[in-house]
Amino acid sequence: MQDSSIYLNLRPKLMAVAYAFFRNREDAEDIVQEVLLKLLKRGLKDGDNIEALAVRAAKNACVSEWRKRRIRDVVTLDEKHESLPGAEKPDVSAEARNRIMVLQNAIARLPRSEQRIIRLRQAELESEDISLITGISLRSVRTILSSARRHLIQMMEKEL
Repeated sequence: MQDSSIYLNLRPKLMAVAYAFFRNREDAEDIVQEVLLKLLKRGLKDGDNIEALAVRAAKNACVSEWRKRRIRDVVTLDEKHESLPGAEKPDVSAEARNRIMVLQNAIARLPRSEQRIIRLRQAELESEDISLITGISLRSVRTILSSARRHLIQMMEKEL
């Protein structure tokens, strides 16, 4: 049997990672529970850096959960025939809906690294949180965001 104190000592660090991502204690608890359960099932192996493994697993679990939620949100919108943000508001002009569609298409054409950072930013995460989630340095996150925004502006100028 493994020493459970190792896992208990990891809990606060994993909570910090998950809470920084979701800003919600219940969601963070769910992520931590999922990660600790996976680690317990996997077991410890010689040479494992259990803390690094656990933090990476927590980051991955957060991103996976975020993606699942985004997919559910899109499916829900499709089911309600509200494929564009603001479509439920009658005062939103066709021009505004067109701009939103052009932006969504432009984001889809960005390099994957830029898409990922822009989408995390769209989820209203701060650069520091994005850095924590992705494992990319804060400076690099800011550089990628800046580059992605420049690319989006160029693409949108061509389309509009």
